Amino acid sequence: MEFEKYRRSLYKTRSLEQVFENKIHLVAEFDTSVKWRLIEEYGIDSFSVLADGKLHFEFHFASKDNLFGWILSFSDKVKIISPASIKEEFIKIIENIKRIY
Repeated sequence: MEFEKYRRSLYKTRSLEQVFENKIHLVAEFDTSVKWRLIEEYGIDSFSVLADGKLHFEFHFASKDNLFGWILSFSDKVKIISPASIKEEFIKIIENIKRIY
């Protein structure tokens, strides 16, 4: 029983920064038509509404593959604002997809 308490305490003392060292701070703008998804997946306070009506979203992702898959699932309803390196890599992915078709 003592060992179990000790094991659990190890998990509690580790921060997200320690677990996910290479996190990606995504800044993106979404079309209002996908508002429900942002609310459903990240909560009602996960974005702010810009003057032009678009939804400003910021979140930390631990995996580029998961991030890119998630962004692709929004089709043309999202625009990556930053980081520039992620935006550039995403453009390459889109170009590769286009070559297939």
